[in-house]
Amino acid sequence: MKKQYLYLIILLYIINCKLCFSQNNSVYLEVLGNTGYSAIGYERRLLKVKNIQWHTVTGAGIYKLRDFNHKFNPDIAVPVLQKVSFSLYYRHSLFVASGLMWNSYIDADREFKARRHHEICWNNNAGYSFDLNKRWQFQLYYVLIAHPYLQHWAGLKINFKW
Repeated sequence: MKKQYLYLIILLYIINCKLCFSQNNSVYLEVLGNTGYSAIGYERRLLKVKNIQWHTVTGAGIYKLRDFNHKFNPDIAVPVLQKVSFSLYYRHSLFVASGLMWNSYIDADREFKARRHHEICWNNNAGYSFDLNKRWQFQLYYVLIAHPYLQHWAGLKINFKW
């Protein structure tokens, strides 16, 4: 019985090491895109099988710095997405992503005082990715955000990978 547990632990360790070595990190700067006008974020490749890759993506963006009283009171958006990319050939790939985005924004209440609202939106992306070299990647994509209404948007992302 102890031998079986030892084999199981060794097997899990080998699988874990295989997954660790297959991971890839990147930080990105986003223009337009999921959070509005600009964002910074982190992307990690979790799994790669042949030409299919699975990533998790998160970031943070500020789309308005001041409220209606001209006081510093930023509107913040934080998306968390799961992304699947399909390598076409060499440096070109297509991807789809879906996840949730937390928004925190300011509007006026009945007495014209600043009031902060929080909401969770459904966020979807589909786009094209080009690897300039082993370190730099560019992504151009379509964004569909669903909160009380559908919002269509576009995005450009520059990733630095390591």
